[in-house]
Amino acid sequence: EMKNSENTFQILVKHAGKYGIPAEIFEPKSQPGVIVIGAKVIMKDNQIARYLGFTEDEKEKVERRVAEYCN
Repeated sequence: EMKNSENTFQILVKHAGKYGIPAEIFEPKSQPGVIVIGAKVIMKDNQIARYLGFTEDEKEKVERRVAEYCN
């Protein structure tokens, strides 16, 4: 079953790694040869509340740091 018709293939790993984090692996049809690996990061309630209290600049800074870490 293909979840997204825009992907050549798509795999959902329900329990990846030591901590059993869900991960998704896929190849976008628009980017042949590029494999994307995404993982769900589960935040605790206090982390979510803190993030939601950030200003737009602070949110952009966090998003930029996450993007840098992932690249």
